[in-house]
Amino acid sequence: MKRWRAVLGMRSPLARPLTAGRLFGHVCWGLALREGPEAVGEFLARMASDNPPLVLGEPAPVNFVAMPVLLRDGRIAPDVAGKRLNLWNLYRRAGLMPRTALLKAAEGLTATGVREALDASGWPRPMRARRGVRVRSAANRLSAAPSGRNDWLAVENWGEADGGHMEVVIVSDLEPAEIERLLRMGLEHGVGRAASVGYGQVELISVDPLDWPEVGGADALVTLGPCVPKRGDPAGGAWQVQTHWGRLGGTFATEGIAVEKRPVIGLKAGAVLTGSVEGKAFVGRLVSGVHPAKPEVVHYGLAPVVAVKCQ
Repeated sequence: MKRWRAVLGMRSPLARPLTAGRLFGHVCWGLALREGPEAVGEFLARMASDNPPLVLGEPAPVNFVAMPVLLRDGRIAPDVAGKRLNLWNLYRRAGLMPRTALLKAAEGLTATGVREALDASGWPRPMRARRGVRVRSAANRLSAAPSGRNDWLAVENWGEADGGHMEVVIVSDLEPAEIERLLRMGLEHGVGRAASVGYGQVELISVDPLDWPEVGGADALVTLGPCVPKRGDPAGGAWQVQTHWGRLGGTFATEGIAVEKRPVIGLKAGAVLTGSVEGKAFVGRLVSGVHPAKPEVVHYGLAPVVAVKCQ
């Protein structure tokens, strides 16, 4: 399968962090509003196959991806000092590293290999959002009438940037024009909380092909997003577990039913999975049964991967 990167520009503050699951949900709602529920059902059926049409990684600052957990927890630590040590600690706190450095270090995920890969990348500094709090008048979700109370919004303000703010690694055999069409439908009406009043306005700037190394003798996969592994995915290695607490969106949120989904346990981005890794471009699956009243609702649990050599 081919690898791409979608470059995104933040055109207003975000009242919810941009995540792979949230972006995928908006793509599904874009399909539903534009083409109807049958189109969404067909799309999800293809997503559950061995060749899903659109595997999205976790959005990250431009030119950065999730850092492997072996680096983040210090089990692999390059010998650096001075300003480079400060940058290395910044990478670890953010859970990020330059994409070119990870791809170069894939031939040998060791302290020396990582140091050489970071030196070759030039040790770039990731773009960061300014976080703050804003207040807005709240409305009843069912009637749209003012509720008489105020909401406190924790927002991310990305400011101005040439060439975009974030990128999403994508695994897909679709043509780039079709990838763009799906993403534009998902982003059309804003992303996340308070999009109806101007928050979460995200622009798709470009979809570009990525050069992806073929690593001979790879023995592990690094996940570039949160995932819920399926049967047959590599099961060994190192990872951190997270629980996702989701809510219904779109028109489902205004039907008068409970909006909370059942919790889903999965792996954080940057998991290092060992086992049978040959030929794998992604891991994970869609998780069904996450809402008792809406059997058609699923949890997005797929992630692109980078094959690496750890031994």
